[in-house]
Amino acid sequence: MADDIKETRESEVHHKNCQKVKLVKLLEILKHDTDENHPRTTSQFCKDLMKMGITCDRRTLKKDMDTLTENGYEVQSTFIGHEKAYYYEDRSFSSPEIKILMDAVRASTFITESKSQELIQRLADLAGSHRAQLLKESMTSCKTMKHTNESILYNIDTIQDAIVNKLRINFYYYSLDVEGKPRYHHDHALYVVDPLALIIDHENYYLMGYSVTQKELRNYRVDRMKDVVLEEDKSRYFIPICPEAEKALDYISDYREQVFSMFMGKPEQVTLEFQNSLKMLGVVYDRFGEDVKIEETPRGTLTITVNVQVSPTFFGWLFQFSDQMRILGPKKVAEEYEYRAAKVCDVELRDIRRIKSR
Repeated sequence: MADDIKETRESEVHHKNCQKVKLVKLLEILKHDTDENHPRTTSQFCKDLMKMGITCDRRTLKKDMDTLTENGYEVQSTFIGHEKAYYYEDRSFSSPEIKILMDAVRASTFITESKSQELIQRLADLAGSHRAQLLKESMTSCKTMKHTNESILYNIDTIQDAIVNKLRINFYYYSLDVEGKPRYHHDHALYVVDPLALIIDHENYYLMGYSVTQKELRNYRVDRMKDVVLEEDKSRYFIPICPEAEKALDYISDYREQVFSMFMGKPEQVTLEFQNSLKMLGVVYDRFGEDVKIEETPRGTLTITVNVQVSPTFFGWLFQFSDQMRILGPKKVAEEYEYRAAKVCDVELRDIRRIKSR
């Protein structure tokens, strides 16, 4: 008799616990298995819940759906034949938005292949099971050279935490040798940096920070950073960023616009002359922004005056346009560009002569 009473009480407790999670499970089914093209009937919902050990009938299901609706969840109803059906309409992202995010993950070289697949699946799941399959099937297979640093997301998490709280970090920094193995810089020295911003540029992810040892702004590829941690003092307290780094925060957006492919150089105000064509206008707008001031010359060409970090990367960017763009000033920048261009041509000519002499 006592055992029967105990068993009855345990059954009642189990039933109450199941009923407590009923709304949660209903919402999971609605989000994952339904949309406007795939409503689920009342009987299907009841069967789904019964498989989870949760009792349900048509009357209580309607009350549960009403409760969800009253609390801000966009549960819609329709009919399949003579039976009432429900589906979840609201999505955090639309299908095109999710598609853009999935493609961005696929194209990002700094995210490893395994992590890319995981993120793509999680993004697809936001659209519900039916749309998720369609989104994944519509992805174009492209050969993206993925990096192999599996700890990159942990690096980003630590760096972002440090940026938000204005704290110093340290890490080891490396490049890959001829065999593709890490070769740590400065004899495996520890880099101490005050982080300021995370930036995606030319398919790579960079940390822009203030180097405590070099006492200047530097850029670091996040996928080349190892063992990123918050810097601590002797008392095990986290160290805040220095006053110089604080000041850099005021002009970091201007600095970012001046840097070419995250290679730093000497800041200069440079005047460029370029062809008056839609192609070159597109190049200028893409590089310097659509609010850049453009002036026309008597020759019919166009000019802009912009702040840039003069570096080999800037000259390389300019060189690709051949005679369609040139430097008007300052004179020293124009002369350095001409010197570098002449050097490239000289090397090419020597190679051609050597090949012909064979």
